Amino acid sequence: MNLAPHISLLSELLYLFLTSLVVFKVGKICYTNGSVYVLHFIPKHPEFCLSLNRLLLFGYYLVTNGYVLLTVLSWNYTENIVENAVQILYKLSVIVLIIGALHCINLYWIYSFIHTLI
Repeated sequence: MNLAPHISLLSELLYLFLTSLVVFKVGKICYTNGSVYVLHFIPKHPEFCLSLNRLLLFGYYLVTNGYVLLTVLSWNYTENIVENAVQILYKLSVIVLIIGALHCINLYWIYSFIHTLI
């Protein structure tokens, strides 16, 4: 009996669970705490800050969920549990790096471009 599809399916489900947990928890934290920072950068326009914060959250979910979908579609099927664990941790670490890069890019974008326009 070939166990590779079953082990890989369980690995994909574990990856989806862990990644969705990280993505939605970080998104919620950044959305609630980010409104303070956006308002600090643009203090005279609170309505614009709220709209910008929602737009950033929407873009964050689009990028991260798109990456998660691509990684699930390109999953390598192996019978070895250790290789599946390494694959899960590698793909999870890449999504965390993407989240960190998005955060830095957004802070730079808000401070540099929006601050000079308003």
